[in-house]
Amino acid sequence: AGFLYMCCLQFMYLLMIKYGWKEREITKLEKWFHIIPNAFGIVTATTALVLKQYNAANWDCWIAPLPADCTSSYEVNKGNTELTETDCIRGDMANIFRWAFFFAPLWASILFCIVTMIVVHRTMKKSELNFQKKYQFSQNSGKRQVSDEVKKQSIRYSLAFFIVWTFPTLARIVQFFQEVHPVLVVLSGTTIGLQGFFNALIYFRPRYAKCVKHKRWYNKVWALVHSTIFFCCYNDDYTKDSVDYVGRTSVNTEQTSMSMTAKSMGSQH
Repeated sequence: AGFLYMCCLQFMYLLMIKYGWKEREITKLEKWFHIIPNAFGIVTATTALVLKQYNAANWDCWIAPLPADCTSSYEVNKGNTELTETDCIRGDMANIFRWAFFFAPLWASILFCIVTMIVVHRTMKKSELNFQKKYQFSQNSGKRQVSDEVKKQSIRYSLAFFIVWTFPTLARIVQFFQEVHPVLVVLSGTTIGLQGFFNALIYFRPRYAKCVKHKRWYNKVWALVHSTIFFCCYNDDYTKDSVDYVGRTSVNTEQTSMSMTAKSMGSQH
């Protein structure tokens, strides 16, 4: 379910940037951004439980055969063994379920995120060039500042996604052929639970960057925690959300560019 949430997030960026969807239009789809990942997680988890697929698998309890070296009924039916029936006590055909419930959706999600990032980047680049051409504007415009920040935010979410799932994916691939090295087990078990932590850091980063009231980093962090967790008793707009400096810069710069263009046209006349 976690990587499908990542796909939903990237899909939202695609709708907003590529197709120009407004927040009210995104809101209509928001329920599906929760229903689809959670439904997938519940269905696959319940199916694996009913089919007795959960067993010890290195650092956690996951889809795995028991015993680890048992012969699945799939191999028996192919005639690759002298056995007439599987000797797996639990987790029969675990490798097939791993691919169906985890590896295939995971790698499809990674591919989707990569393609979406490329499309979003190309769209924003094209939009910036059109804007500069229309208003004869410089590379350091406020419009570029806003689009760059949106692009970087999308990249940060994707990088966090890749970091979290790189080691677990490598570990499971290695597990197909040999015993997983303890170092890889530790790295996998450590990173696999950090998706939410990384997403939270990325989500709150813009608010931290906009904190102009405090100079010291720990004061900014405390103000952020205070305003987020104890928002009911915190009225100080320390991040200046009511006057977003990025949005304000974008508007002011665009107005300035239009004014300069108008003056230039007037002087030509």
